Amino acid sequence: MAPMWQLKQAVAFEQRKHVDHCNCFGCRGFYYVYLTFISFICWIVQFMIEICHLKCYINDNCSFAHLGDVKYYPKYKWYFPTDQTKFLELWNDIGLPYEERKQIYELIIPFISFDVNPNVMMVSINDRRKDDLITKVHDFAKAGNQCSLKDYKSLASHVN
Repeated sequence: MAPMWQLKQAVAFEQRKHVDHCNCFGCRGFYYVYLTFISFICWIVQFMIEICHLKCYINDNCSFAHLGDVKYYPKYKWYFPTDQTKFLELWNDIGLPYEERKQIYELIIPFISFDVNPNVMMVSINDRRKDDLITKVHDFAKAGNQCSLKDYKSLASHVN
C-alpha cells in the first residue's frame, strides 16, 4: 500500500491508532464490490457502446484499432483511437476519474511493466528492466547467500 494512502487507512481500536496495510479499497470486501462495478462498466462498453476486444486488468483497460481510425478528444486536445475516445467519453458521462498519463496511443504501449507491440504481436520488457531483473537473479543466486522467505517472494514477484 502506498505510504500516503496509509494515512487514510488508520483505524482506532482501544484508544490506539493502527494502519491497516491490507485495506487498499476502503474495507476488505470493497475489492469485490469494485470488481463487480468495473465488470458492469466493461459490459456497458462491450454491449451498449459496442467497443469490441476490450481487455481489462483491475483499472487498466486496453484494446486495439486499425491505423488511422482516430477521433479527436477535446479534453486533451489530441487524437486517440475512436474506441478509446468513446471509452473516455463514457467515463466522463458517468463521472469516473482517470489519469491523463495512462491514456496512451503509441505503436509500443507500456502495460503492467511490459512493452506491448500489437503490430508484431510481441510482449517484451525493456533493456533497463531486463538488466535489473538479471542483476536481482544473480544477487539472489550467489554462492553462500542465505535467503529468507521474504527474499524468495520478492524475487518471485519481480520475475512475475
